[in-house]
Amino acid sequence: MGAGISDWGMLVVYFHRALRRFGVEHQFVVHPGEGRSIQDRDHQLDLLRRTRAWFGRWLAG
Repeated sequence: MGAGISDWGMLVVYFHRALRRFGVEHQFVVHPGEGRSIQDRDHQLDLLRRTRAWFGRWLAG
């Protein structure tokens, strides 16, 4: 495994690679210093903005 990457983190990397391999549109975002939960306020706001944009794009109607 990569230095400092947890088992969970490696699963995320493998999932990203599989999506990329099969041409699935997605974003792979890594917030430095964060693990499974987002603690930094700026990172939380980034996650919120990205989630709202996803809902706006795929579920707007």
